[in-house]
Amino acid sequence: ILGSFFELIVFSLALGYRIKLLQAEKLGFQKRVIESEKAMSKKLELKVKERTHELTIASEKLEQTNILLSEQIDIKNEAIDEIQKSDKKLKESNRAKDKLFTIISHDLIGPLGSIMNLLQLIKDNFDHHSMEQKKKYINSLYKTTSSTYRLLENLLFWSRNQSDGIVLKPENIKL
Repeated sequence: ILGSFFELIVFSLALGYRIKLLQAEKLGFQKRVIESEKAMSKKLELKVKERTHELTIASEKLEQTNILLSEQIDIKNEAIDEIQKSDKKLKESNRAKDKLFTIISHDLIGPLGSIMNLLQLIKDNFDHHSMEQKKKYINSLYKTTSSTYRLLENLLFWSRNQSDGIVLKPENIKL
């Protein structure tokens, strides 16, 4: 029994020593794992800092680009507003021109119709009219032609004044 007791004590001491070695090995392994994790954590932190810096720079560039685009959009919107205003003025001017041409056409068609009718009357019945009648027709033609001529002169004078009154101010517009 004594031999078994010593065997048990030696076995217990050997087992205790083995447990102590395994614990030391486990502790060493844990330290290596912790050191490895710390090294990986530092590398990861550096990577995160690098990416954060890169993203910050990219974000700043995007912000600058957005500002430039916003300014360009504002400039284009202003140009569009100016074009729309010009378009509106042009349409109003065209309506006034069309109305003026209608009035002028009406004012010219009457006297020209009278001239045509008198000339047709003289042409068709030239030999049947007396000299007095022919003079009367020619006098009437002269009055109508003179009146129409004065109307055209006034229209030309008005047109020249309108042209001189328009001052062109060309300017560059960024689109």
